[in-house]
Amino acid sequence: MPRLRVSAISYLNTAPLMWDFEQSSGRDRLREEFDVSYTIPSRCAQMLAEESADI
Repeated sequence: MPRLRVSAISYLNTAPLMWDFEQSSGRDRLREEFDVSYTIPSRCAQMLAEESADI
């Protein structure tokens, strides 16, 4: 099954939302299921519009 492509905002105030992807004990399993890329908000919107990100 293909990994879900996640476009995440790379600002400090979003860090709690992405904590499990980076710091939890299950992060290796999460990395198998999700392809996370960090970028600025306008690029996140662009990636969604271009369908190069799923969420």
